[in-house]
Amino acid sequence: MAHEEPPTSAIDVTVPDVPSLGVVLVDLRSCCVVRANAAFLELIAFSRDDLSREPLELATLLAPERRAVLESVLEEVASSGRFTPFEITLWRRDGTGRHVWLTGAVHPAHRDLAHVYVVDITQNCALVEALRESEERARRFAEASFEGLFVHDQGRVLDVNEVLPAMFRTTREELLGRSALDFAAEASRAMLRDNVLRQYELPYEAMGKRADGTTFPMEVLGKPIPFEGRTVRVTAVRDLTERKRTEAALREAESALLHAQKLESLGVLAGGIAHDFNNLLAIVLAFTGVAQRHIEPGSPAYNALREVEHASRRAADLTRQMLVYSGRSARTIAPLSLDEVVRGIAQLASSSFSKKIDLELSLAGGLPPLAADRSQIEQLVLNLLTNAGEAIGDEPGTIAVRTHAVDLEAGEIEGATTHTTLPAGRYLELEVRDTGCGMDESTRARMFDPFFSTKAHGRGLGLSAMLGILRSHGAGLAITTAPGAGTTFRIYFPIAERIDDPARPPSVVPAPRRREGAVVLIADDEPALRRATRAVLVSAGYQVLEAADGAEAVDLFQRHADVVALVLLDLHMPKLDGREAFNAIRAIDPRVGVLLTSGFDVREVLEGLRGQKVSFLPKPSTSSQLLAAVDAALAAPTT
Repeated sequence: MAHEEPPTSAIDVTVPDVPSLGVVLVDLRSCCVVRANAAFLELIAFSRDDLSREPLELATLLAPERRAVLESVLEEVASSGRFTPFEITLWRRDGTGRHVWLTGAVHPAHRDLAHVYVVDITQNCALVEALRESEERARRFAEASFEGLFVHDQGRVLDVNEVLPAMFRTTREELLGRSALDFAAEASRAMLRDNVLRQYELPYEAMGKRADGTTFPMEVLGKPIPFEGRTVRVTAVRDLTERKRTEAALREAESALLHAQKLESLGVLAGGIAHDFNNLLAIVLAFTGVAQRHIEPGSPAYNALREVEHASRRAADLTRQMLVYSGRSARTIAPLSLDEVVRGIAQLASSSFSKKIDLELSLAGGLPPLAADRSQIEQLVLNLLTNAGEAIGDEPGTIAVRTHAVDLEAGEIEGATTHTTLPAGRYLELEVRDTGCGMDESTRARMFDPFFSTKAHGRGLGLSAMLGILRSHGAGLAITTAPGAGTTFRIYFPIAERIDDPARPPSVVPAPRRREGAVVLIADDEPALRRATRAVLVSAGYQVLEAADGAEAVDLFQRHADVVALVLLDLHMPKLDGREAFNAIRAIDPRVGVLLTSGFDVREVLEGLRGQKVSFLPKPSTSSQLLAAVDAALAAPTT
């Protein structure tokens, strides 16, 4: 647009001085400002002197790319007498911009002049933008929430976020306008309605109902908010399905842990009782043997002592079961055929079953061997079959036994009763299924407790001992049972990649002749047991030294190494245990005979002594078994 001289001051035009409204008189030919009120000058940071010293072209207040808009507007006002209001940014002398609203019309007396009215809307625009950003931020937060949000008026849904439709498996359109109670389970509707009516503002739980009819647990929290001129409620809904599942899993894990701790405590208690009881039985058996040596066979006193010995042996069997339960019984690990054990025990157990019970064997054949203790696996199978037969009783029924090899993924079978999760690998599965009475949850929870039984005259140690066998062999157990539906035990034995030669305790072989007068060093922390052992050995012609612990045994041997022919060591003693005492004694004299004795599982100890010449005698033992073991140990070579 060409520059022309602005109208002179002689032109009789005025510009109203209205506060907060900028008024500019513009020459349509040159686009220069002729007059401007104080509000406009303040807006653009100009003074009247500035305006009088040099012409101000209105276009210079605009960004270059927006000047064409002004030319178009002025052309419009020149032709039509007014122009359409619009928004634009004016740039002040200090470089800051102001967002303004412009409108205008041609001067009624001078067609070459136009009044332009300028309203500063910068603050309003900032407020609008802030509001827009706030609304956008609120929207983003609402959509990013893990909770479903909806606004409702007395239960009628007005708006929802994106989470809610997905939670209820429906669409936004299906939710809007509906009653929120349509998406609640019938049992929760009265509570939800009451909480809305009384404006309840604390979180609570209810049951939701999805569009497909399924229900789920949810947490609900409602608050009143202003909305379009009235007060409504915004409600947050959180799906509690995963939380409930996690809580249930935690409760189950806690229950399993408590059960494990209970069984562990019972195992420790049983092991401790069995250990002390074994020592007492060893004392009874030893002194019984000594007494029998001084009584004529066939006399009433001799026969009475035989009954005492018989009862002591039965008590020893009970303590062995308690040690098996605690996982601390003596074991001999060797290659074992599971099918062979099952076949033999099934034939033995079937004789005690009712004639109405059918025993079905499905043995795989060709299975790899187990690394296991034969007597304990036989006891386990016998306990399972006996338990199955008693569950059926005199009713017609079936006991099905199956063996086969399986490949398990890690965690596929959780040994809830052995408290271990089986690692991935190949296992031998032994399944014993009966059609008996089954078990309820309370019975199942206590089935492995020592001396617990549902039978009127049951002893209740069978399954307890089985648990110890499973633990000591690293096996897992899965149980399926229900009242009236029978019970299935599935036992998973790990298959060893290789089976080493068993480190079994040497068998006791009587010596060709007794070395009467030989010196035997007894080391045991139980005084009465030392006295009983001494009495048996002295009655057989041996000389005896006694030590109350491992350290005393080493000290005595060091002082009498030239005369001691055999050391009888208990494995569990204070100060120095049997293994430590053994190593110290053999360091003094590698050729001295050593006879270890214990009622616990000593396989690990014997593994550590592999290659050493050492004999072993389990507790408790009769006087004849003790003498046979001593005679054999003295006769055995030590190098």
